[in-house]
Amino acid sequence: MDKELHLIVLWEHARYQQAQIAADIQQQFRVVNCYEVEWTKSLVAANFSRFYGVNLPKNSFKEKECGSGRFLLYVVFDENPVYEERLTSRGPEVVNAHLFDAKSRYRDWTRGGHKIHATNSVQETDHDLTLLLGISYDDYLQSHASTPWDGSIKFVQRDVSGAHGWESLHDFFYVFNHTVHYVVLRGEENLSPQKSAAHQDVDLLVQEWENAIFIMNGQQVWHFPPYRPKVLVKTAQNGDFLFDIWMTSLGYYPDQWYQDMFATKAFSGLYYQLSQVHTFYTRLYHCLVRKAEVAADYLPWFQERFQQLGLDSKYRQADYSDPVDMYYVALQDFMDAKGYAYTNAPEDWHCYFKSRIATIKPAWDELLQHQDLQHVVPYRVADDTTSGYVYFKAVYQGRDVFIKYGGRGSTCANEIAFSQKVSAHNPTHFMTPVLCDPAGRFVAYEYVEGLPFADYLSHATAAQRSQVESQLASIANTLTECHVMHRDLCPRNLIMVGDVLMLIDFQYAVDALHPVELDCVRADRQLALQIGENYRYRTFVWNDAKSLAKIQKEFGLHVQTPASFDRSFRMPWKLILITICRAQARKLLSCIKPAKQ
Repeated sequence: MDKELHLIVLWEHARYQQAQIAADIQQQFRVVNCYEVEWTKSLVAANFSRFYGVNLPKNSFKEKECGSGRFLLYVVFDENPVYEERLTSRGPEVVNAHLFDAKSRYRDWTRGGHKIHATNSVQETDHDLTLLLGISYDDYLQSHASTPWDGSIKFVQRDVSGAHGWESLHDFFYVFNHTVHYVVLRGEENLSPQKSAAHQDVDLLVQEWENAIFIMNGQQVWHFPPYRPKVLVKTAQNGDFLFDIWMTSLGYYPDQWYQDMFATKAFSGLYYQLSQVHTFYTRLYHCLVRKAEVAADYLPWFQERFQQLGLDSKYRQADYSDPVDMYYVALQDFMDAKGYAYTNAPEDWHCYFKSRIATIKPAWDELLQHQDLQHVVPYRVADDTTSGYVYFKAVYQGRDVFIKYGGRGSTCANEIAFSQKVSAHNPTHFMTPVLCDPAGRFVAYEYVEGLPFADYLSHATAAQRSQVESQLASIANTLTECHVMHRDLCPRNLIMVGDVLMLIDFQYAVDALHPVELDCVRADRQLALQIGENYRYRTFVWNDAKSLAKIQKEFGLHVQTPASFDRSFRMPWKLILITICRAQARKLLSCIKPAKQ
């Protein structure tokens, strides 16, 4: 094995054995240089903290044990390094045996403790050299290794690199690159003078987040302890930079993906960045999994990178209703090929997680096996809905269909039953299921291009508004005659297909004469509060006539409905109390969990 450069430090309180240790060092290793280093008294605690990557306040055990005065720093060559397993303070590790055994020996000579420091690997040497002398392993080799040591001890008065702030972004990254295991995840454009107006911070993926924060020596401006701190780093020449720290110890991405990111990272000339492939897919994963919706300014970026990676030759935009759906398919294919799975980071309780994204692939696989369906592709992947559904487009018996898969509990089967009932009575204003899974896992409707109710009315003529009023009356009559209470009667579920008004989404409908609450609503107070949105009659009370009245008032409509349409369904008081208690218990647990951590 090639010779290695290492450091041996005799902190102040070990120097009483300086002569004996120095003689042994010269016998065991080839000395390159020896320095006597003095730190600024007021910065000793900060220097120790930043050197070791842990919080060591003033007069800490480390400072008392090692001393705060001048210390000796030996830079040596191990001409024949041997790596073996040793028991370190972090447990069993494979280390440079010569340095580790020498360190153990010197600690015995100084009555135990940690008054002697020595590097266990070239990576640790790189870290320590950069902090103590401000020069990296490779640069030190080029400038010092060929010069024989003359036996003198050079006096150096300096603190740990960055102790007095950073002169430039280059100075910051010179130190950061050699002391922290990291890679830039996102926001690299903000490391240039032309910062993004929409995304101001730079996201860093780090393996040891506390060490990274100490090395930065910046100001923590936002911190949900102990996860994802935001650190403001100031430089004299280049201004301020905001870094968002993402930790590999949490499940923002699967562990294997973390390993692959670091294994393939590239040096930009200033910082370490992801490969082009991982840059595209990690950002896509971030937008689809960690965001409620994909920001509009990301779409041109995705399109550009999509083409750069040659993915446009594999995936055709014409096959998808939205580019994001196509990007999802590319992401899923990539994750399948790599063996990656969707992961949450539950410890980071403030980090958003779109759990429904993980349900798309198994549903898709099942639909691809259905012999009556062709050209099945995901649809509206970016939607953030609490319905429990995932959506697909497909071809069934020669026509395009829209598929709703999943739901919450038995809500898909519930939708199938009530949709069939009302559409059989009035196929004009209600969508007829064209394919239903016998087990109630999915339902397919003919695919139609609809215009939102509010958008249509904003440009409707008087004649068109009158027609809408007539169609709303027809819908109310059908619900009344079929004894169906929709419960989610709001503008979102009213669409215009041409000039025809349709009421959709019967997921939470009940029998108007004998209403029975669905199990999923019984168990989830938040869901009960969402059904009907602001058009619900009252909290835990639904009445389609009252919902329609609110719609009429909002849009200035006048609809005649039958008196029997005015029926109310209140969730039983027992269920209301149970749902409230469950909600309060969940809220209490969510408060206790972060406090414990």
